[in-house]
Amino acid sequence: MAEKTIVEKLQLAKYKEAVILNQPDGADYFQNLANYEEKLADKQYDLIFDFVETLEELITFVQKVIAENKLSVDRYLFFAYPKKGNKKFATYVHRDELMPALKTDEEGYVDGSTLKFTRMVALDETYTVVGLKEATKLKAKGVKKNNPSADEYADHVPLVAEFLADKDDLQVFYNNLATGYQRVWARYIYSAKQPATQEKRRLEMVDILSQGYKTKDLYRQGKK
Repeated sequence: MAEKTIVEKLQLAKYKEAVILNQPDGADYFQNLANYEEKLADKQYDLIFDFVETLEELITFVQKVIAENKLSVDRYLFFAYPKKGNKKFATYVHRDELMPALKTDEEGYVDGSTLKFTRMVALDETYTVVGLKEATKLKAKGVKKNNPSADEYADHVPLVAEFLADKDDLQVFYNNLATGYQRVWARYIYSAKQPATQEKRRLEMVDILSQGYKTKDLYRQGKK
């Protein structure tokens, strides 16, 4: 009996709006998938499947999907990453590094989001596939207030913009960020209880934005 394809394993054929990104040249992993796009468009998807080579690439794309709200409710984001010991890439992603790097909580939710780790399967000798579900409905049943999402700070976004009003072009830069990124900054600043800490974080934000980085995580990655 033939081994199931990744399309069969993950039942990918049922998703209408699908996009496959960075598939290796010559690969035929999705030959049984009738219709899919190969470039991310300005819309939501039922299925996003991305091939990455490093943990940094994976983290950056997860942040993009969250910030730009690319995934429909109850739908999936999958990553194929090179496993340790693969013979194709010099890089690999250790499975035990994934959840700490994405700052997931004890229930598997990525920090500040409704993306939840749900699947991990082998693709072949090179890749492992991990799946994250847009689990808004599940999280709505019990959001933990000690780990508030960025959405809860939407009302603070104008305060951040106001603070940047006299900071040259930084207010324009901030206002042009995706909504999710704006809220992440608002949460970072106003989740602090002490005014002194808030001010320290405001100045840190100014420094990071002035260097052209959209988020603190992207800044850290750029400095590695």
